[in-house]
Amino acid sequence: MSVLEKKKTAITVTGKGKNKKEVFADALSSVQKQVTKYADNVPVRIEPDTITILSAEEKTFTERFLFFFFPRKRSEYKLKLKIDVEISSIDVDKVDFREIDDTKPKLFKSIFAKRLRE
Repeated sequence: MSVLEKKKTAITVTGKGKNKKEVFADALSSVQKQVTKYADNVPVRIEPDTITILSAEEKTFTERFLFFFFPRKRSEYKLKLKIDVEISSIDVDKVDFREIDDTKPKLFKSIFAKRLRE
């Protein structure tokens, strides 16, 4: 009995950072969070098929110390991606759990077992 199922879906993620590599890393690190938030099953593997860039922005500004001294250019990047992913997950409804009745108190059983041995 196989409980593994595959499903394709599209996810939109965003990221921001101080350089181009950091903004992509921030966006791609949130893929797993998005998948587990909306998934009914337990995801085992998340494999991206296509990545589409919806928007990519670079904001440049001049930063100064005490409003006048040491001006320097700074950049901030924002990115929005649409990622088509194939999710391999375990369908927990297909798993047949065996029920074990363990309502007997173990404390008294162990005390009586010790006294019977003595």
